[in-house]
Amino acid sequence: MAALRRVWQMRDDLLRLAAVPVIVNFLLNIWLQGAIGDLLIVIEPGQTPDPAVVSALEMPLIGYALASWCVVVVFVVNWMRFLVLGPDAVPGLGLAFGRRHLRMLLLSLAMQIGGGFLLAIMLLIVLLVYPAPALQYAAVILFLIWYLIAVVRLGPVWVGIAIDAPMKLRDAWRRTEGYGIRLAVAFVTVSFLLFVLQTMLLSLSVSLGFMTAAPLALSFISVVIQYVMFASIGAVFVLTYPRFVSETV
Repeated sequence: MAALRRVWQMRDDLLRLAAVPVIVNFLLNIWLQGAIGDLLIVIEPGQTPDPAVVSALEMPLIGYALASWCVVVVFVVNWMRFLVLGPDAVPGLGLAFGRRHLRMLLLSLAMQIGGGFLLAIMLLIVLLVYPAPALQYAAVILFLIWYLIAVVRLGPVWVGIAIDAPMKLRDAWRRTEGYGIRLAVAFVTVSFLLFVLQTMLLSLSVSLGFMTAAPLALSFISVVIQYVMFASIGAVFVLTYPRFVSETV
């Protein structure tokens, strides 16, 4: 809850730094709907999609994912940098893309690709040893829990990149030893609260007919909630950062 309070206290700067990323992500959503909307219509429920349709979906989805994540990384780096160093460290709308943003982007992509690779290996081993669906689901859940703990334990690395005070992965892993579960709980709590808010909003919109009447407005509100979640997660990392560094920040 401290992270949410911090976000609320800094709401003016949140609006300043999130304005352009929110708009860009909203426009990307509109582009994606236009790019794949016609392809999704031809996929009949309950039937195997045509390989040609699946192939046509791949590039738009990959392009959207990369572009969207780049925008998120720019915001998260700027936001954490602002929380630690103050507004002078991120002037204006924070539109610059520098070395710190590139480092965050490459490291986060490497972790996602590496995580997917490890998950594939784990599922392959499970299939070879005992191919039961329940065991596969259990393996996925256990892996996701481990992956989440690994990501949050590298919190000092993320903040360090944002403020140009890099920390090695092994140092962050050593300094956060014993805090993994607590950090993961904070991460999940913040994400879950905002996820519930977004789900309730969408459910209410569907029941009242807003989904059909104003789909773009709902898409925009959904993007805003997502960025509040990103800001809250960044605040969690920043609030816990001083505990894991020798000097006070």
